Amino acid sequence: MWMNSVAVLPGFNDDVFSGLEVRVQELQERDRVCSLLVDEMSLKSNLPYDQANDTVVGYEDFSSGAY
Repeated sequence: MWMNSVAVLPGFNDDVFSGLEVRVQELQERDRVCSLLVDEMSLKSNLPYDQANDTVVGYEDFSSGAY
């Protein structure tokens, strides 16, 4: 699967948007209606920011996938 080859980090991922663009171009006009949902999260205060990698260093949620 294509998504297995993409490094998924916090924030918007240009590779994902490029992949979506390619897929949408293959669709007929009537099939291009969609919704893009963006989830948000809350960060703990006082977590260090790594300027070199543009990331917040700290706790990660490795969810079990249970809903």
